[in-house]
Amino acid sequence: MAAAGTVRLRALLARRGRGGGGAQPGLPGVGGGGHPVVTPGNETDFDRIEGDILALCRRFRVASVGFDPWQSTQMAQRLRAEGVNMLEFRATTQNFSPAIFELDAAMRAGRLRHDGDPVLEWCVGNVVGKPDRRGNLYPAKQRPEQKIDAAAALMMAVGRAMAEDTNECNLEGFLRNPVIA
Repeated sequence: MAAAGTVRLRALLARRGRGGGGAQPGLPGVGGGGHPVVTPGNETDFDRIEGDILALCRRFRVASVGFDPWQSTQMAQRLRAEGVNMLEFRATTQNFSPAIFELDAAMRAGRLRHDGDPVLEWCVGNVVGKPDRRGNLYPAKQRPEQKIDAAAALMMAVGRAMAEDTNECNLEGFLRNPVIA
């Protein structure tokens, strides 16, 4: 059996959220233990995300960073200028389905574990697979108040690892080494 990889998550949450309504109802760990990291204001703090990515790239040998171009294209351009290998990962069934199947298999086989982050656990628990007529899956949530962002980030990381075509990084390497989403 392949060695299990560990997923480490850093979730950022705007203090007031959209519309100034406060922290997400039901979100575990808000205000304690650093899960999630609460940022000031009511918007996504892309400067903080960018800084975190650069710090992680200095600390680890990052092969690539997957990003959904919706709302993050400018950040990706700035990170590319800093030498980060930014690779687009659009939120489509075509991209997510193989990653969902692999993530499910890795979790069931014990090849993947996480560091106990309550946000990741909550988000993964909120995911339901929405099938299309061909049996492909797309991550969805049953109710609007449920969030799946951390789970989607994990699926993107698995999808990027599966698509990596160099010998330096492959899915087994991904599962053996820590992942930061």
